[in-house]
Amino acid sequence: MADNGSLFTSIKQSLKNSNEWLFWLCLIWTATFMMMFYVNFFNPEYKINPVIHYAYWPLIIAYTAHKETYRWTGSKLVIARPGELMVYMWWVNALIMYVVEFLTRSRFAFNGELNLVCEFVAIIFFGNTTSKLLYEHRNEKNERQV
Repeated sequence: MADNGSLFTSIKQSLKNSNEWLFWLCLIWTATFMMMFYVNFFNPEYKINPVIHYAYWPLIIAYTAHKETYRWTGSKLVIARPGELMVYMWWVNALIMYVVEFLTRSRFAFNGELNLVCEFVAIIFFGNTTSKLLYEHRNEKNERQV
């Protein structure tokens, strides 16, 4: 039987590594969700179930909250891959769909739900960026007082 010290160390290490698997889980969900939008874009008979938003959004929020919790508690979290990648993926793909819709004279129609997803990930990104700047400002202020 393992002692409690090694069990807690193992749990702590797993939580630190969870940022890595959360990133990959978010990326896989993002790519899959995006693919569904493309399928719907080219063939509107394929409908996107709106319930998917309620699974995707908490996942993105959990990933961001995990990073922010580590930042504000002063724990060091090495971030090998930027979460902003998902923001860029959504907005670039929305732009591609807008251009295709324009060039095909609306033969392929843009799904308005994609705007909602783009806005949501942008809000999360800017909230995260604001939190990061506030944290850095707080630390600079504390360093000047010491």
